[in-house]
Amino acid sequence: MTTIQLPRVAGSRDLAENLVKEADLTPNGDVSVDARAMVVNTESFAFRFAELIADLKPAHFVLIGGSPTWHKDLAAAAEKFHLQLQVRGAVVAD
Repeated sequence: MTTIQLPRVAGSRDLAENLVKEADLTPNGDVSVDARAMVVNTESFAFRFAELIADLKPAHFVLIGGSPTWHKDLAAAAEKFHLQLQVRGAVVAD
């Protein structure tokens, strides 16, 4: 499983593109997203990030940690792009 570590601040579509590109993900592979360090995100980051992951049709898409806002934004984006999101680890308060 490839893990993408999210930064403390995730606020742009360009950042989403760079993170996915740098992760060198394989189609139909397993992807985990470690959001334990992230404290701020934008909805546009979440939607672009989910769109790029969805294009790879991952077998598993796992979210580890993050704020309630991040969980809400990523869950909405995952639903839009037909991604099944699994959540692991505690949610950190906003």
